[in-house]
Amino acid sequence: MNGRNQYSTVSECRNGHSYTDESVLLIRRRDGTTKRTCKKCNAARNARWYESKVKPTLIGRQQYPCTTEDCMGTYNWSRQRLCPRCQAAADFQRHKEARMQLFYRWAKNNKDAVNAIQSRRRAQGGSMTGAAWQSLVALFGHLCAYCHQRFDRLEQDHVISLSRGGKHDTENVVPACRSCNARKSNRQWQPQAA
Repeated sequence: MNGRNQYSTVSECRNGHSYTDESVLLIRRRDGTTKRTCKKCNAARNARWYESKVKPTLIGRQQYPCTTEDCMGTYNWSRQRLCPRCQAAADFQRHKEARMQLFYRWAKNNKDAVNAIQSRRRAQGGSMTGAAWQSLVALFGHLCAYCHQRFDRLEQDHVISLSRGGKHDTENVVPACRSCNARKSNRQWQPQAA
């Protein structure tokens, strides 16, 4: 014997592939019946399905470099040209006017809340002005007081928060990036020397 079953018959599928009973696949259909197909036809059908259904989704997941200058981020979709951080910054700038209008409308309708915020700040005392803030930022060299990274936009962070009795004064205010300011919250956290 040559290793084949002597009772197996060689047949030809509708695509012209020759197969024996051992090289046939039985595929179960949804209605419970089975269908006979050769392995070559099944492999070709699976390859067509992969090319039409799976491969397009994988292409969209490739990593592309961000088009923003000096950005090392990547983005996933070929329709997009910015990494998530740069896209958020672009969206922030694009919707800045609408957000300001929304805030002004809220402040106009909630004068009591605005007065409470302002009176709490005034009650704490302090004499922080816009010029004092700009000189403080220049003194820190436009660096965050906590992570020592350079940022275009820094926030005023109260070393001893206003809710814990700190003053809105130049001795209590340091420049901080948004993430460090949010991470610190109202805890007392001494800034380190640069």
